[in-house]
Amino acid sequence: MKNNDIDINHIMTWSQNKNYNMITKRKIKTNTATYKMFEKKYKEYFPNMYSYIDSIEDRDPISLEIFWIEKDNIKTMVYKNLDDLYVYRENNIVHCFELLSLKYMKQYNITNHPTTMEKLPSNIFDNINLEEEIKVSLESKALNVFNLLTNISIFIDSIIFIKLKEKEIDKLYYETHSFYHMNIAENIKSEINTFIIEPCEFYKMTNKQSYILDCYNLLLTCEFPTVKYMACYIVVGGLTTVSPKIKKLYPDIGYNI
Repeated sequence: MKNNDIDINHIMTWSQNKNYNMITKRKIKTNTATYKMFEKKYKEYFPNMYSYIDSIEDRDPISLEIFWIEKDNIKTMVYKNLDDLYVYRENNIVHCFELLSLKYMKQYNITNHPTTMEKLPSNIFDNINLEEEIKVSLESKALNVFNLLTNISIFIDSIIFIKLKEKEIDKLYYETHSFYHMNIAENIKSEINTFIIEPCEFYKMTNKQSYILDCYNLLLTCEFPTVKYMACYIVVGGLTTVSPKIKKLYPDIGYNI
């Protein structure tokens, strides 16, 4: 077996059982030439001494694209283009994101991990170019935005929003737009630029749900104290007007309409 026979997937498999050669299907003794070959190759691929399969997440927290699967206690990468992944270690825990997800988070100034809610490393966005087109599915976008609600102990399944019918979406926007503009001061509204499209124009749009999610995201990540306090009532209150299930979950959060 030659050095060139070993690829990055072999290395990640070997790192989980260093005394087994998955290419020849034979055992390897520690510190033999073959062992040292794998060890050297691992350090070339992963100089920080951790890899994609060390990630605590088996899938991207936003896009939900699967990174690896586990069988018989061995993880195998199923994600094809590893160059599109970013792996890092924080507090001795390894995390992984798709670069597209990082671009989305940078664009909307999301600085906390969508799952753990812990602050992301300050340098994680340094090499992310926002000029490149960002494509995130509506489902992934909704999941990420509704995860923000968990910061204020509100737990709503994003699928409820995804499954809303067009008439319900129109009503949701009308009610939320009205409540927002009646309760947020003009000087603050001019700073955050959310819910700026009038309902009559919104009804003509083709990407209605995506626009509402953008508005929600701006509200839920806003640093103005007044908006931070009101964000829950604006978002959840609007949803209670179109979803009996959400109204039942949060009967004390709603608009007086």
